[in-house]
Formats: sequence, C-alpha cells, structure tokens
Amino acid sequence: LKTIKIAATSKQSSVVEISLDTKVPEKGEQIINTLFLKYQEAALKDKNLVAANTLSFVEDRLKLVVRELDSVESNIEQYKTREGIID
Repeated sequence: LKTIKIAATSKQSSVVEISLDTKVPEKGEQIINTLFLKYQEAALKDKNLVAANTLSFVEDRLKLVVRELDSVESNIEQYKTREGIID
C-alpha cells in the first residue's frame, strides 16, 4: 500500500492517476489492472443495486396506482347504478 500513489488529475475532475513503485514493472501493471477491475466490479454492483431498488419502487407505486384506479372505477360504477345512468 505504501508504494501505490493515487492522485486526482485536477480538483474538478473525476479522473485519478494511479502509479505503483516497484522493481518489476509487469507486476506493478498487473496489480494496477487488478485494482481497476475490482473497482469496475464494485461500480457495476452499485449500479445494479440502484437499478433493482428503482425497479422495486416503481413496481410498488404501480400496484398502489392500480388499486386506487380500481377503487375509483368501482365508485363510478356504483354511482351510475345508484343514479340509473346508462352508457
């Protein structure tokens, strides 16, 4: 961990520069590539979790709206029957 250096390229950037001081450049490259792959996996898991939570929320809201619509339609039907209104 002491040999890994991570720095933002600028204050407003979301890009970081990663370097690793090692005597074996190939090993350092492998370590950084593995670190990057693990970061991508974690980011993908986060996106999937957000998508799943969003889908669940939308499905719950849709069920609620359907129940409310059914209730309104039922009230309209009862009103038409009670008042003798014919379609």
